[in-house]
Amino acid sequence: MSKSEIIEKSETCSNRHLSVDSVMTSGGSDPLFGPSEAETVQSGSVVQQVTPDRGVLVAKGRTQYKHALLSHYAESTVWIEAKEDRFRVTHENIRSIQQNTGYSQQGGFDKVRQRWGVGWESALTALQNMGEDVSGCIQAESSGDW
Repeated sequence: MSKSEIIEKSETCSNRHLSVDSVMTSGGSDPLFGPSEAETVQSGSVVQQVTPDRGVLVAKGRTQYKHALLSHYAESTVWIEAKEDRFRVTHENIRSIQQNTGYSQQGGFDKVRQRWGVGWESALTALQNMGEDVSGCIQAESSGDW
């Protein structure tokens, strides 16, 4: 496949396997601080930029994962770079948010830091699985007989 064909297929696969759904963090109630309101991080478009002649597609993706029995979301900017008959998928700007916050306020998605106890390995694994879904879709043979 040419790089423009790979990027064209990447756009379809990104829209199929990536999502940027809105994320609602749950509010809670504390006897000392009182109730807190749930916060929502807005959704957006998956594909951010497509440049077939340069062999580049930039997308965004979010995925849910668990760490320490709590729900989290990880998001990243996904770069798909293509050359003749090959491509690579890389993640940049990796960020996460805890979904269940109780009464504490969230500031939205925050950079994933590599330190003990924060679940960064789980976030990276979730994003890697998301990237593998896109890669598998790009590599799959198109079937005109369905």
